[in-house]
Amino acid sequence: MKFSGKRLRCAREQAKLSLERLSRAVEAKHGIALTKQTYLYYEQGATTPNADTLAAICAVLDCNLNDLFLCTPVQGATVDA
Repeated sequence: MKFSGKRLRCAREQAKLSLERLSRAVEAKHGIALTKQTYLYYEQGATTPNADTLAAICAVLDCNLNDLFLCTPVQGATVDA
């Protein structure tokens, strides 16, 4: 599974939050202080948030952690029917 910045941006837009408001909400509710630029980097896919930050973002955006990841099949894997 790979983190998807595009999915993070979509979840933020659905929650109708700006990068600044997301940053403030995560800090207020979870004590994780990050700049709006950091969130922009996450959305651009330049960096990936750590597990604690991801959980805090999901709580603020009211989304499932799995919603922020792309599922990619394992090369050469087979599925038993």
